[in-house]
Amino acid sequence: MALYEENYIRLRTLLPSLERLPRQAVSHVPGCVDLHVEIRERARYTTTLNMTCRFTHDGCVRHEPDLLVRICHDARTAEVLELRGRRRGDGHTDARRTLARRWRCNRFLYKWLSYCLRRGHRFPPDQQPSTCSEEALPPA
Repeated sequence: MALYEENYIRLRTLLPSLERLPRQAVSHVPGCVDLHVEIRERARYTTTLNMTCRFTHDGCVRHEPDLLVRICHDARTAEVLELRGRRRGDGHTDARRTLARRWRCNRFLYKWLSYCLRRGHRFPPDQQPSTCSEEALPPA
């Protein structure tokens, strides 16, 4: 539970006004890949959102990493429901399957959120919905 609580703290730092955040938002930091957040569901005690970075290469868009996260406001926890990405075996990991897999996915979220915050990503309360910009990958 401590990991879920730490993830909640980091998410609330990244998204300080989650209640007022538009359905889709993008954090732009010069020299960094844009961080995209899409609110999938808002309920009284939970918010489910998708977080990803989008890369374009040769006309193809790749989402890496691609996380579905549930935030529980009353318990002040956040957990990964799904983690998709090319480096995770079959390309799709359902975080609900096993305790060990859930721990790995939530540990990844903890590290990734820490990285995003260190780079300066934030979603300010007054952010307006914006069009999604995509940053190109360097040639392979």
